[in-house]
Order: sequence, then C-alpha cells, then structure tokens
Amino acid sequence: MSVRAFGVGVAVVIAAGSVARADITYQVENLTAGSAHETFNNSQGTETEDCWVANSFQAVAGGTHITQFQFLTGSTAFANTSVTLALYTGSSLTNPAGLTRIVSATTTTSVTAAVNTFVTLNLGTPADVAPGQVFYAALLMRGVLGSQFPYSSDAASTGSPAPLNRSFFDVGATQGAAYDLDVTTRATVLGGSHPVVTFAQSPGNLALRVVATPEPGVLALLGLGGIAVLRRRR
Repeated sequence: MSVRAFGVGVAVVIAAGSVARADITYQVENLTAGSAHETFNNSQGTETEDCWVANSFQAVAGGTHITQFQFLTGSTAFANTSVTLALYTGSSLTNPAGLTRIVSATTTTSVTAAVNTFVTLNLGTPADVAPGQVFYAALLMRGVLGSQFPYSSDAASTGSPAPLNRSFFDVGATQGAAYDLDVTTRATVLGGSHPVVTFAQSPGNLALRVVATPEPGVLALLGLGGIAVLRRRR
C-alpha cells in the first residue's frame, strides 16, 4: 500500500458545511496544516500513475455556486505541478456510479506548495448546482511517481471518526494508463479494493474541500431587498 504517516495527532470532527462570511465550506474532516494524517498516492507499488481522488457532498441552500477547491498537501512538495479540478453531479453520496462531469468547470492549474499545507484553487468557471444535488469534487494529478505522496486523509489522525465512505480514488484502465476524466466507473472508496491496482487504501476521509456561495443572482436580490427595507424605514 502506498501510504505514509505524517506529523502529530489531532481530533477530527465531521462537518457537512460551515458558514464563513458569505461562504460555505463543504468538508468531511477537520484536519489542519501540520497535524497528523496519512499521505498517499494511488500506486500499487513503484509504478507511475495518474491519480484521481474525490469527495462527495450534497449542496445546501446558500452554497450552490461552487468557486474553489481546497486540499491538504501530503508529504510531497509541489513545484509548478499540474493539477486538474473536476466537478461531477451524482445521485448517491456513497456510490459514484453514473457520475456526470460538469465540463465547463474543469480547470487545470499549476500548483507550488510545501508539504502539509492547505492549498486553495479557483475554478476557472464556477459551477452552479441545485440545493439537495449530490456532487463530487475531484482532483487529478498525472504521472505521480510511486515514491510521491501528494494526497492526505485523516486515517492516521488521533481520534479520527469512522470513515464516511464518501472519499474515493481511481487510476486508468490499466496500471500506468492515462486517466480519462469521463470514465469514473472504477472509482473505489478509500478502504476498498481497486480492480486495477488491487489493494485497499486505508479507510479515511480525504482532505479535499469545496468552497461555495449563493448564486450571484440570489446575492443581487438580497442586496435589492436590503435597499428596499432601508427605503421603507425612511
């Protein structure tokens, strides 16, 4: 199994969404930079793989305009590393069958970051989902060496809760094959046995979060409503 432990212990709390300013952050863990966590890639051993990981979420009112991803780097530093952000709609938080990619939101960007730090990445084109919609946020890193561990989960953190089974990993159709963002049928829950790399990642919650706001039109209406109230009071 391609994993590595990192840092000192921290307790974990599951959060469906927290409000900060006008933003809602969707997350399944509460890891902090510098905390103990497991770092991993999707390789069976030493081979180079395209590594896809994802978390599932359900949209809430006030958090339907998805603008950013945040992820905790593992024990591998990033130096102008290409990372692709992808959003999918789905029907189940625990079963990724039938995912549909929101093509307009797919964003490839360059990341430079130290180990064990949070990185915020902007979607080139923010995406809108309806309240109650199940969606998957995914990261794809191509050509990850078997000795590199770019991703993090709370599997090794002190006091971590039982996994939600809403974190997934995947590789190409064969070992070392290029990953197709629109072929997610092999996506496997952390802790499950993958059909290509034939091992189970440690059960845990992936440190990948989504930041969202109300849709711009809703914000504009709220602004107009506030003006109307002030006028009536005058």
